Amino acid sequence: MKISVGVNVGHDASIAVLNYENDARGNLVVYEAERFSKIKHQEYFPIQAIPQIMAEVKDVWKTPSHNFAICCNEIGTTVKERLFIQKKDYTQALKSLRAENFSKILNNNITDISHHLCHAYSALYFSPYEEAIIVVADGVGSNGDVYKESLNDYSTDEQPEKVTKKNFESISIYHQKNGSLTLIEKTWGEYLPYLQPDIFLNHGLGSYYTAAANYIFANWHEAGKVMGLSAFGENQCHDDKLFEYLESEFKKERNIYKGQKLFNEQPKNDFKRSADIAKTLQHYFEKKMISLVKKLKADFPLIENLILTGGCALNCLTNSILVNNKIFKNIYIPPCPNDEGISLGAAFYKSLNGGLTKFRPYPIQDQNPFLGSQRILTELENHNKIKEIFNDYEVSYQADPTQRAAELICDGELIAWFQGRSECGPRALGNRSILGLPSKQGLKNYLNQYIKCREDFRPYGCSVTKEDAHRYFESPKDYEMPYMSFAPKVIEQQKHLLTQVTHLDNTCRIQTVSKEQNLLYYQLIKKIEGISGHPLVLNTSLNIMGQPILESIKDAHAFFQSSKMKHLFLGNLYISK
Repeated sequence: MKISVGVNVGHDASIAVLNYENDARGNLVVYEAERFSKIKHQEYFPIQAIPQIMAEVKDVWKTPSHNFAICCNEIGTTVKERLFIQKKDYTQALKSLRAENFSKILNNNITDISHHLCHAYSALYFSPYEEAIIVVADGVGSNGDVYKESLNDYSTDEQPEKVTKKNFESISIYHQKNGSLTLIEKTWGEYLPYLQPDIFLNHGLGSYYTAAANYIFANWHEAGKVMGLSAFGENQCHDDKLFEYLESEFKKERNIYKGQKLFNEQPKNDFKRSADIAKTLQHYFEKKMISLVKKLKADFPLIENLILTGGCALNCLTNSILVNNKIFKNIYIPPCPNDEGISLGAAFYKSLNGGLTKFRPYPIQDQNPFLGSQRILTELENHNKIKEIFNDYEVSYQADPTQRAAELICDGELIAWFQGRSECGPRALGNRSILGLPSKQGLKNYLNQYIKCREDFRPYGCSVTKEDAHRYFESPKDYEMPYMSFAPKVIEQQKHLLTQVTHLDNTCRIQTVSKEQNLLYYQLIKKIEGISGHPLVLNTSLNIMGQPILESIKDAHAFFQSSKMKHLFLGNLYISK
């Protein structure tokens, strides 16, 4: 069978299935465990996704055992699976589903791949270039011992000798030429003793961010909030003193303000100290990345393309600075650069190296970031079933849902927009989105207070037609920014149109939308332009804070029932309260 399967058993656990039976590029589905368990960033074995896969992918259980690959950051897949089994023995469930091949414990032929190599192959799958430099940077990759035990960047007889389980992958740089990846350089981080029982600080560029998120928000997964918070602070130290500064700050007792209300109402001095930590770290990160990218360009002057991946690639402020500096002609970030893309990297490694496919550049306009369960496509066509589920609400058929949606948005309403397959990755890109007019005064506050329940300092993103982005934002004309991975400055004369999405530092995280990538969403934005005069829409993920993006119609019903959202579009059906 021409199928490869990748499994991620770390945080953001998922399973990717690449099926080449009827598609030369591969019919790709990424089953993210959190979308089924409703536990955001779920770790351990993604057992909840298995029944969906077995139902959707015909005869996937017949896939040869050597077409499977698996990955886990830090401690390795076998250890991680055994830890999970202590909590819940899922092996019998796998056997009953004929899904033993998905597990390292049950499949001796599965390939265990190092963490950064999976990130690199995930980027390679989406790479629009024949040649590029790929930079993988995240909080923590494979530790040294796990790395050496896994399939990694080195040949068997030249493993790095000095790294141990006290080290972890921090930054890995690859030269991509067609379908081959060559390691240029790898930077190892170092685990250090905890500063306090619940406070850590390890040596590593991305690890500084997870440590700051843990210190400020008591959740290391919330590193993205640190970036948003930085706009409210001031840099507190020289770059060569960053570690000492963070160590000193993290040794201090801190008050934890969990949740919207507590965080918003904390004493000004506490907020300012957290913001200063964030700004100091953001300043350091930007300078380090600029220096790294300049060095890469000096070393590879003929290469014009740069791909950033790993969790650090979600730092959209830095990404936009790199674009503005014009060090590389093109900078690309895939839709799932964080660990939600790990399973894809594992699956694509097996596809390329198992002879199932050959590498071909993936033009951005042809790319599909909507990689969730395929079953939803038929479920959205079952209007009678949807009406039955939403029998307490007004349900009407819309031959063109974009027209009614645009009218509501331009009237100042917020709408929930649920179309097709869900996005793979952390950003809403127009299939699972909450949408509103970015100039509507009070919209951000209403979203925060009644629907998203987010802290007030956090900014919202904006979708704009690709051909018009340069008219509103300081970005090159027709520059591809399709996955909300860049935050350019707002043009001063246009700020009045973008009051609800412009951050304190005058930046805005944007998504450029083309008709080739998402025709229905593009048409909606054009309808908004026809009414308001501007192809702009506030776009945030269809969920509430702390919950995963919605996956199913059942999820949509639960969200609509429990929130103050008044308008929901499910495919061609308009549902209202």
